Amino acid sequence: MTDDDGIRIIASNSEAELGARLALGDLSFNLRELAANMLRVVRGAGRPENLGRQMAEVVALYARYRDQAGAYPSNYDIHQAISLRSEGNARKHTDKWSHAIDDIVQGSLQIAASQLLGQSTQEAAGESELMEGVARIEAIREANRLEALERRRSELAFSKSKSGAKRKPVRPRGE
Repeated sequence: MTDDDGIRIIASNSEAELGARLALGDLSFNLRELAANMLRVVRGAGRPENLGRQMAEVVALYARYRDQAGAYPSNYDIHQAISLRSEGNARKHTDKWSHAIDDIVQGSLQIAASQLLGQSTQEAAGESELMEGVARIEAIREANRLEALERRRSELAFSKSKSGAKRKPVRPRGE
């Protein structure tokens, strides 16, 4: 395709591809909203009155995507939309503390899902993951405590060495 100036324009995306991409974006957003509300309802908060409407919207968006793309979204696309470990949703880890918190969250989610379905083996696996995160937090706190204690000891030793040079030696009583 060329315009009047002789510049050739190449479009790599068809209307259907663009429509599918927009539909996937809408579906992803609505899936996240639904998942977040369900999690909040499971924990005793959230908006249970919105669940039916949210589910209907998600079903309609699945159909819209299918109409645009010719198939339902892939497992990968759905995973990217709602998994906490997906590229778009994952927290950026800067330290061991964040990794430990994520272990606690993942274990907690596993426990909640397993309790809903009465799956004691899966619940135990979630408890293990949660407790690994807790143990990592405790280890970090203990290391920080020991580091602070050592720093304080060094500061005290330094201040004693400075003040010790200026003071006269203390004689024992009775001499």
